[in-house]
Amino acid sequence: MKLTVIGGGLKGCAAARAAKKLGFDVTILESRQTLGHEITAACQEWLKSGKSEITVQTGAVGKSLLSQQLDMGNNVLLNAQAGGILASKNTAAGVLAATPFGTHLLKSDLVIDTQGLLFADIKEQIAEYRYNLTVVNMNHPVFLPEIEVPASFGLTDNKVRIHLSVRPDSIVIELRFAKQVNKTAVVNPQRELPALRRISFDVFEHLTQTHPAFKDAKLHNMCHNELTLHNVKRQQTIDLCGYHVLETQLPEPLGVTALYDMYDDIASEIARISEGISPSADADRIITANGDIDLSLCKTFKDPAVEFRNGLTLTSVQLPANLIPVRENVPVMVAGGGTSGIQTLEALTDSGITAALADICAMPGGTRTLGMVMGYWHGHKKGRNETFDAESAKLGRKYHIGENGSELYLNNLLTKANENHYYFNTLVCGCDKSGKKVNSLILCDMGGLFRIEADVFVDATGDGVAAYLSGAAYELGDKRDGNVQTYSTWGENLWKMTNFMENRFHGDNDMIDMDSYEDQLRGMYLGQHDNSDIRYSPLLTVRESRRIIGDHVQKLDEIWDEKVFDDTICVTLTPFDQHGKGSSIYDDMELAKSVGKEQRARIPYRSYIVRDLENMLVTAKAYSATRDANTIGRMNADLRHAGYAVGLAAAQAIKQHKSIRDIDLTPVQDELKSQGILPDWTFVEPTKNTVSELIELCEANDIEAMLKLYRTTDSGTIKALESYYMSHKDSDTALSLAAWHDLPGAAEAAYQRLLSILYASKANEDEKIAEYVSALRLFAPLIRNSKLDHDQLKAIIDLSCSGGRCYYAKDHGYYGKIYGYERIDGWKAPHFKFLYLLSQAVERNPHESLVEPMENLLRKEYIGGFATINNEAPDSPLIGHSMSPIFCALLELRLAASAARCTSALGFDLLKKYSNEDRSILRKFAKKELIAIGDLSAVSPYTGDLTFE
Repeated sequence: MKLTVIGGGLKGCAAARAAKKLGFDVTILESRQTLGHEITAACQEWLKSGKSEITVQTGAVGKSLLSQQLDMGNNVLLNAQAGGILASKNTAAGVLAATPFGTHLLKSDLVIDTQGLLFADIKEQIAEYRYNLTVVNMNHPVFLPEIEVPASFGLTDNKVRIHLSVRPDSIVIELRFAKQVNKTAVVNPQRELPALRRISFDVFEHLTQTHPAFKDAKLHNMCHNELTLHNVKRQQTIDLCGYHVLETQLPEPLGVTALYDMYDDIASEIARISEGISPSADADRIITANGDIDLSLCKTFKDPAVEFRNGLTLTSVQLPANLIPVRENVPVMVAGGGTSGIQTLEALTDSGITAALADICAMPGGTRTLGMVMGYWHGHKKGRNETFDAESAKLGRKYHIGENGSELYLNNLLTKANENHYYFNTLVCGCDKSGKKVNSLILCDMGGLFRIEADVFVDATGDGVAAYLSGAAYELGDKRDGNVQTYSTWGENLWKMTNFMENRFHGDNDMIDMDSYEDQLRGMYLGQHDNSDIRYSPLLTVRESRRIIGDHVQKLDEIWDEKVFDDTICVTLTPFDQHGKGSSIYDDMELAKSVGKEQRARIPYRSYIVRDLENMLVTAKAYSATRDANTIGRMNADLRHAGYAVGLAAAQAIKQHKSIRDIDLTPVQDELKSQGILPDWTFVEPTKNTVSELIELCEANDIEAMLKLYRTTDSGTIKALESYYMSHKDSDTALSLAAWHDLPGAAEAAYQRLLSILYASKANEDEKIAEYVSALRLFAPLIRNSKLDHDQLKAIIDLSCSGGRCYYAKDHGYYGKIYGYERIDGWKAPHFKFLYLLSQAVERNPHESLVEPMENLLRKEYIGGFATINNEAPDSPLIGHSMSPIFCALLELRLAASAARCTSALGFDLLKKYSNEDRSILRKFAKKELIAIGDLSAVSPYTGDLTFE
């Protein structure tokens, strides 16, 4: 028997536990990325224990609640909201679940609603918002339970309440605001957050000026503190067998004994209502707050993006848009309120355009605030960034808050004009369009489904969710094997750090497949499991996600050539910052380094226009670019400018009454220039070196000069390279360039030099050989020009090694860690990249004679054996938590694929093992290879092109 719990708060977790003990197959739907939001999201660091208080570590609460549910075998669907109830005649048959992948039918025999807002009649009434502020650097303890403040602040009883905190020099001040609320406020209480936070800062400032204990105090970590709403009276308008709104209420105040009693009451309630429940029939309709939707009018389909391997079934459904109510119609709708989206909204506000904004999180800021990535190491820091940082610093000094708090406060202050159009904790889950025109986006909050209509839509989700749901074409990961950059989930230390790298909780846990809901959940689980007990980020900081195909796809060549576009509206200033394996062969040759000179790049307006849609723009990291080119546009500083620029363009479309493609960009570019977002060099053609200058720079190991000479097709330049090679035959650089351009005799010389480096490396396998970068640059041209026969390949394979031991999880007691010591970051080590090149060479020229050397290579320590690590470790409910280091596994898989193409039984067996991997990216590639190879009866080369972009 299946049971679904709507809401993953304290009541929801208790209900799920009780139902599991009764034998139900339980699924929890929670809109956030953490459980127990009454404590974790509200940052309530205390519980009552009799007449006293005990401190609570909010991070530990969230971790333990999640582990408890997973240990019991319950399904925990985060970033999921109930949009309605499935029904068969007069009986509940499941839930309509909304996720960033759309809307889905979740079959269930019993539905327990812990929120009770889908069908609640909520009259206008006075209710109470509560907001908790963590205060650090106190001069001395505050023993008073309450402090009186002036009535002008509008606090309940004109008092702030003082509570314990887990930090030794800190407290939590609780603020309560009595306000009139209606149903909109109840289903989306965070709409009041900006206004109430401003009052909260003023209350705190008052305390610093009037109470000695607060004189030197500072506010801490404002970005995670959600509002909570209390004392709301509601009445249910539905009576449906199998659908039950949980009657047991949270204790007031939250206390240790009271929470135990609450669990007992919930367990009794679940036992009572589950008596006599029988398996539900197939649903025939969806009950929503605005009426029933006949399922015969809906299109159902199986979507691989929401497939689960544990038996959980989500059937995707396309709903008739005309049966979903329109909540408002605005000129511009912005999906996503992170680093880029909040600036899009600000640009629209500055332009006098009313816009709505919806975000999956409870407050704005995204990676920059909620993700705890407060600084930016690269990017164009002038322009609005310079102004913004100065203003933030000023506010930080005024209110005694750090960069994080001032950033978020300023975001809220500057977007004040649009506060009534915010939709927080709201999922974008669908689209209504006519042809290529988007009419409205479908959203879901605690009150169910609704739509927002607009003339122009801006996708600032970072994952391209709105464009994806609107049917836009996109790319994700490496075209060959699907690998992406790693993600992080940050946490908080108690001690002070000299720099952010001392924070042990940022992770780089693994690769996440953003096209798989199951894999996204795995990332959320992993990000919490080993994180801080004090507090951790409530969202993944994903470095690489969908890249929406635009009217222009920015390419690496355009960046390296510093190409000037007439329609440039944004620039970037960053090196190629890759947390993972790049796709370009130039990256394999260590020519697109992750650390080095910042690249000046211009991004044209066309890269922000969604190709397949008439009225949608995309900003944030999902803008249109090739995979490697996209890495230069994802820094916070540049994303902020991109958001503002796209917002100005959307505003001009409204003001000029034109389509987004036909607007006059002049006013946009003029404004961007005046604000310094487009610096003086934006439209200036770069100076060019002569060939002799480039060759001289190459000898000095100048990467940019090398790239220009590798990429040249000019016959005069190639002639000069031939002379250079003839006079510098002892130079690995000259030899590599000659082999790249297939100059006479260069291929054989490059092969012989490559062998000499490999001999040295094999003799010193535990060392990083200095010449190994040269080996990469000699090997790549031979692959590019198909200059290696099978005997030569066999010799290279026999001499290949791992370059020493990697940072292996078993040796260090931490599964999933990829950062290391002996092999640096794995993917950064030249030996790793050489073996990657080797896999490409073999798969393009497979032969049975290579089976034995490839199998010997796969059996070598630190190269093979990673496919079985997850079978050696104890079973863990955290999907993939017992796995091998991701880049070691990825390398083994690529080598196995190339070996299998040579008819290697070992390679084929490894592909079958990886086809059952818990990590979606590896599993998908292994399955794709098995299909391509078919069987081991014939050698089948991979015919796809190498990536030379």
